[in-house]
Amino acid sequence: MDIVKTIVEFFKKPVQEHVNESPARVCSLCWGYQEYDGKIRRIYKDRQVEVNNHRDSYMLIQNFVKEHVDGYQIKDGVVHVCPNCSEFEEGKDRIKKFDPFGVFIVAFVTAVGGGTLRDALIGRTPVAWMLDLNYVYAIIGATIFAIIIRKKIDYLSTSLFLFDSIGLGIFTIIGTEIGVQQNLHPIVSVALGVISATFGGVIRDLLCNEIPIIFHKEIYASACIIGAITFLVLTEFNVPVNINYIITSLIVISIRLIAVKFKLSLPTFIGKNEV
Repeated sequence: MDIVKTIVEFFKKPVQEHVNESPARVCSLCWGYQEYDGKIRRIYKDRQVEVNNHRDSYMLIQNFVKEHVDGYQIKDGVVHVCPNCSEFEEGKDRIKKFDPFGVFIVAFVTAVGGGTLRDALIGRTPVAWMLDLNYVYAIIGATIFAIIIRKKIDYLSTSLFLFDSIGLGIFTIIGTEIGVQQNLHPIVSVALGVISATFGGVIRDLLCNEIPIIFHKEIYASACIIGAITFLVLTEFNVPVNINYIITSLIVISIRLIAVKFKLSLPTFIGKNEV
């Protein structure tokens, strides 16, 4: 039985029968670390596919495996190997486990890392969050809340994605506007907008020993660049500031939503030894 069929059969069983388990011949580390179980169940629900409909289930799983399952080499629809982590013990250090302080630090750098780097680059010190501790209080509250609901946070994935997209637009505007106020070159202002919106996530990924997601996956920074350019153009034409904010935010949010909806991404480059 090929791996796609194995996963299809796995989802036909009641969820209580395979809690904290992975399908046979599927790397347990990849399955748990990437949270494939929850992701696939959401796709079943979103596309209204019945798990007992073998044909539709097979197509759904096959497409998911081809598009998302890291490390698996697929030939003729069959997964043959998992070169990234063939043995659980060899790869178990890839699983990220943090204590509450670690969770707070990761949350903190994600929230204010971009703004801190921006302010440091242009010499605006003390940086914003040092002058207004409400930022810190908000991050502490959000961290505690996330820890409390961590087992149910998957149910909020759509809402979190929407708020993330809104925040992306807002922070892009903030960074770009600061560049304009400092009379910096438009290219530098765009860079400040991108840094404000995305480099908190870059610092987070580096702390977690991951390749920053904006470097290899999804249209994220590109949306910020387009939004920042839009903001500068509208500013040059003296568009009222509130209208400028709205238009720029909507453009960034729309690009993110469209990119995720249609699985759009920039081309990636691989080394000659990769397959």
